[in-house]
Amino acid sequence: MNGHPVLMCMTRMSTLPVDEPITISPMRAFPIMRDLVTDVSYNFEVAKLIPAFRPRPRDPDGLYRMAQVDIDRGQEFHKCIECFLCQNICHVIRDHEENKPRYAGPRFLVRLAELEMHPLDTLDRRDYIRRDMGIGYCNITKCCTEVCPEDIHITDNAIIPLKERLVDAHYDPIAWIGRKITRRPAPLPASEARKHTGAAHAQPGPGGPDPGAASGSPGSPGPGSSDRPATPPGPADDTGSAAPGPGNGA
Repeated sequence: MNGHPVLMCMTRMSTLPVDEPITISPMRAFPIMRDLVTDVSYNFEVAKLIPAFRPRPRDPDGLYRMAQVDIDRGQEFHKCIECFLCQNICHVIRDHEENKPRYAGPRFLVRLAELEMHPLDTLDRRDYIRRDMGIGYCNITKCCTEVCPEDIHITDNAIIPLKERLVDAHYDPIAWIGRKITRRPAPLPASEARKHTGAAHAQPGPGGPDPGAASGSPGSPGPGSSDRPATPPGPADDTGSAAPGPGNGA
């Protein structure tokens, strides 16, 4: 409305100027079907590619136990109503149609963060997020956070922590030494889980650049997953190392 990405159903007329025309337009990131209706099926196809939640076995007494702090960490992500305003405002998708096969977008990075931070989940989706979900395309401008009608802190609480986990898993030498010393069993990679369920490479999906890839212009294409033709180098990931949270550790 008036050039700002908002939900009409949640916008009060009293917040709009009464002495100016009110302009209503459809979302820019998706094809227009008719009037204000856009085809957002791209988002549903991406959702099909995300490896599902896989809990660990129950405790001997048949119960699951989780710390309250671990539960609270993911509660914010459950508020998502899938309005796709964050997908629409993301310039990587909106201004670069060619990136859609390689980049999942903020809504699905939130979903992946929810799964990765769940204290009972046993899958390791970090390499999958790096290669197939294209997290390296996000340059953390926080525009998705600014338009979220549910006030989800998408960048600070979902995307940045995911980037930190990727650095811990692939580039942090101290974390690597710690894994060698403690000999902690590695969680099941998401790619293996998809093979076991027969869902691997079922259809074309997002794939993205390595977080350590060479720098490029924001929103430019980057290398996809290993089973796709090579593409020009994409943007580097603005990540910093941090200790992994509960759930899937380094």
